[in-house]
Amino acid sequence: VQQLTVTVLDALEEVSLLPRVPFITVVTDFGDAHPTWFHRDADLCYVPSEPVKAVAESEGITEDKLRLFGLPVRSSFWNDTRSQQQVRES
Repeated sequence: VQQLTVTVLDALEEVSLLPRVPFITVVTDFGDAHPTWFHRDADLCYVPSEPVKAVAESEGITEDKLRLFGLPVRSSFWNDTRSQQQVRES
């Protein structure tokens, strides 16, 4: 999947006067991730955990392209002050 995206972006750059569109991957698998999520030609790769960062590194993603960022979850999701019972009933 990643290879197709990189190929298309490179082809678009060749036929356009505009610069290449940045290619950024955001991995949301927290404990482990399949190697196909990672491509060396990605401009940046956001990962949610150290184990996934290790997979990215083993797939050749360099440190300068990796961002250990956690999961992108809006604060209202994890700041909910309702009880478990209230959440179940809503």
